[in-house]
Amino acid sequence: MARMSNKKAKLQQQIAELDLKRRNGMMRCIAAIVGFAVLIVLKLSLSSNGAAWVDTTVANGIFFVMALVAAGIAGIGSRDWRRARMEIAALSQKLRK
Repeated sequence: MARMSNKKAKLQQQIAELDLKRRNGMMRCIAAIVGFAVLIVLKLSLSSNGAAWVDTTVANGIFFVMALVAAGIAGIGSRDWRRARMEIAALSQKLRK
């Protein structure tokens, strides 16, 4: 009997850790999207206020690199979120048996 409760406790511990990973993955994804939206708003507001340097090739290149980094961070976050979600579902299934 104690062996089964130890297994259940271990599964519940793993589920709690995976829940934290899932939450962190979602926060990473949301932070990258919000950061990219802020960059877009900043670039548009500077451009509309007459800052000539915003429309240069170098500034556009830097903006593109920042967009790629934000997309990478969002991708990593969504991957972590999905993996943790699937592992939680598998462990929950084991816990119900």
